[in-house]
Amino acid sequence: MQLEFSLLALRDDPLPTLRAELSAAQASGDAAREADLAQRLADEHAKRGRWAVRYFSPLLSYAIALTHTVNPEVREWSPPP
Repeated sequence: MQLEFSLLALRDDPLPTLRAELSAAQASGDAAREADLAQRLADEHAKRGRWAVRYFSPLLSYAIALTHTVNPEVREWSPPP
């Protein structure tokens, strides 16, 4: 058995705050602050992308196994042309 949870459930979502701060920095013309916030925003998006892959992979494996169990004639899946 594997237990997984999302840290987003335990803390506030930083994206809205980062976006608001980035907009404020762009409006004020603070290039250094803008670059820092843009990097933090990119890091947050990358982290969420890694989480999505880790979360989705087991679900896809389960769906494929379930399909093979329900319909044993399905041997190989290929995308439509």
